[in-house]
Amino acid sequence: VDAILEFADIGEFIHQPVKMYSSGMFARLAFSVAINVEPEILIVDEALSVGDARFQAKCIRRMEDIAQKDVTILFVSHDTQSINKFCKEVIWINEGKILERGEPATIIENFLSFMTYGLQTERKNTVHSKYNITTVADKGLPLIDVSKFDSFGEKKALITGILFLDIDTNPTNILIQGEEIIFICDFTTNVDLYQIGIGVIFKDHLNNEILTFNSYMYDSPLDFISQDTSKRCKIKFKVPKIYPREYTISVSLSEGTQLNHTQQHWIHEATTINIRSKDKIDSCILTLYPDEIEYSYE
Repeated sequence: VDAILEFADIGEFIHQPVKMYSSGMFARLAFSVAINVEPEILIVDEALSVGDARFQAKCIRRMEDIAQKDVTILFVSHDTQSINKFCKEVIWINEGKILERGEPATIIENFLSFMTYGLQTERKNTVHSKYNITTVADKGLPLIDVSKFDSFGEKKALITGILFLDIDTNPTNILIQGEEIIFICDFTTNVDLYQIGIGVIFKDHLNNEILTFNSYMYDSPLDFISQDTSKRCKIKFKVPKIYPREYTISVSLSEGTQLNHTQQHWIHEATTINIRSKDKIDSCILTLYPDEIEYSYE
C-alpha cells in the first residue's frame, strides 16, 4: 500500500472517497495499483495521457522496468510516439474491426495518413536505397527517383525527384552540423494548384520525428502553378545541431495552409542522410552550438 500511495502522489486526497476524485487523480491511483501488483499481463488504456509531465515520465520509467521482466503489456493508446517507443507489434482497430497488424513504424505511418487525410498509404514492396538515383536531363542533377517509394495523397500533383546539395552544390547524403545545405524537390501537376507547400521531416532510427519544416511555417508557399507544369523548389537551411546518426527523410507536397491543406503527395522514407558532428560536444538528441550559449559565474 505504501508503494501505491507513494507512486500515485495525490497527497491528502487519498483519504477522500474515490467518487470525489478528478478523472486525473482516479487514473493516477488506478495506474499505481496496477503496476504495483507484479502482473503477468498489464493492460494500459490511455493511462499515460493523464497527469503532469513529471508523473507521465515516472509512468514511462516504470513501464520500461516492467517490460524488462518479460511481462506482457497490452498498451491501448492514440499516442503514436509512445506506441513507437514501447511496442514490438501494433494492432490498428477502427470501429471495432482490426484494419492492420504489424510492426510499429509501418502501422503508424498508415494510421497517421488515414486519420489526418483520410488516405491510404500505397506500399510498393520496394527496398529503399540511399543510392537509388536517376538523372533528370533537363535539370542536370542526379535526383533521387521517388516513384517506387511508399506514398499517399490525392496525387493530382506528384513529387518526381529530390536531392541534397552541399555548400559547393555537390550532391550529398552527409550533412555537417552548422553548414548550409540546399534541399531540392522537383514536382509536376496535372491540375491548377494554389498555395503549394513543400515539407520535409527528419526521423530517427526509432521512427521519432526529430525535425520538420515546410513552406507554410515560414510564409513561403508557391502562390500558383498551372496544370501540366513542372517546378523545382530549393530550400536552403543551416543544419541544426541534432545528434550525429542516420536519419530518414520524408517529403510532402500539399495545397492550402498550415492548418487547412490537402495532401497531394507524401512520400515515406524518400532517402536517408547522415548527420556529422561539427565540434564533438554532442550528448543528446539536440544540443547548442558554442555561439548559442554563454556561461558566467558570480
